Amino acid sequence: MGICLVDDTASQRLVLSALLKGAGYSNIYAVTSAAAAFELLGITASAAEQPPIDLVLMDISMPDLDGIEACRRIKGNPATRDIPVIMVTASNEVADLQLAFAAGAMDYITKPVVKMDLAVRVRSALNLKREIDERKAHEQELLELTEYLEAANRVLIEQSQKSNQLLRAIYDIGDHLHANAELHDSLQTMIASINSIIAYDSAEICIYDGEKDVLLLAVVANPLYTQNMIQQRIEYPVHASYRSLLLAGHKGLLIRDTEQFTSIARSPNQVWHDVVPRSYIGVPLLGKNGVIGTIELISQTINGFADDNLRFLQSIAIQAAGVLGHAQESVRRELSLHERMTSLNIEIDAEKRSRQVDAIIGSDFFQAISRKAQESRQRRSSEQVGSA
Repeated sequence: MGICLVDDTASQRLVLSALLKGAGYSNIYAVTSAAAAFELLGITASAAEQPPIDLVLMDISMPDLDGIEACRRIKGNPATRDIPVIMVTASNEVADLQLAFAAGAMDYITKPVVKMDLAVRVRSALNLKREIDERKAHEQELLELTEYLEAANRVLIEQSQKSNQLLRAIYDIGDHLHANAELHDSLQTMIASINSIIAYDSAEICIYDGEKDVLLLAVVANPLYTQNMIQQRIEYPVHASYRSLLLAGHKGLLIRDTEQFTSIARSPNQVWHDVVPRSYIGVPLLGKNGVIGTIELISQTINGFADDNLRFLQSIAIQAAGVLGHAQESVRRELSLHERMTSLNIEIDAEKRSRQVDAIIGSDFFQAISRKAQESRQRRSSEQVGSA
């Protein structure tokens, strides 16, 4: 442990150094003034690296700045206040000792210094410094542990809040989807709700037409859109974008940097327009017989989406696929019913026309016309025979 000797008398410094070395202490730094001690302790500005000092032996009577004032400055500095200071003095004046203790000194030694007295007091002071260092180290460990636990607790709270937010969003979206009979409104609400969890620059929900192998735009969230544009029938060829990978995987697709997929051409009628995708995330909507649609988001920022975003979309997709599937089934039933009604109407109309024809043929008016027509044909036939 390092010991700093501060005395303006060379002989006194030599005596104290010799006694300390004889007591087994080797890291001894002897200086001639309080200013030199301040520099050694790092109290004054210095570019040099300071040695560790664990004890200061300070002479009271020194020119420029006496030991009592020097002790007060050492104890007043946060970096050195825990270093024990032992005053070395030839004075037995009580007032001087009182001032020294008031300045922060922990003990004093009178001159001429006795080896045994010096060894005992130095050992006691260094033990105190060691205990202080151990306590501070323990407090620092506790502080770091507390900060770590607080940080971990904040992370847990944030994760819990995020999980609750995700669960609430999933519940609200599902509740709205199943409560609202209007498919377009349900999907539009869902795509807006997704934005409360995932920040995106553009989002789309499409319906998959397996026969044509195209995706039909159902709803879109894009500030560049107008309602008229949304109402247009827009088809995406599956092979012309990330969708070929999306539909093939059936689990969802997360692309952190779209520059990695430059070989996939964008559709010429791409709805994103001037919103250039730098990251992409999409999930397929799976029905009983395969893919029935997709949810796709893009961001103009690289790494704009994370794995948690993909898992959230997968949860939403389960509900969306169910609603979309029911809607498609309803549409198919309506079309089938319309076809049957059309066919039935045709059959009814044919039978009606047949009855009308029979009624016309059986009427007296039609029979009279038929007789006259037959008589006319017979008369022309007789005339032709007579002429011959």
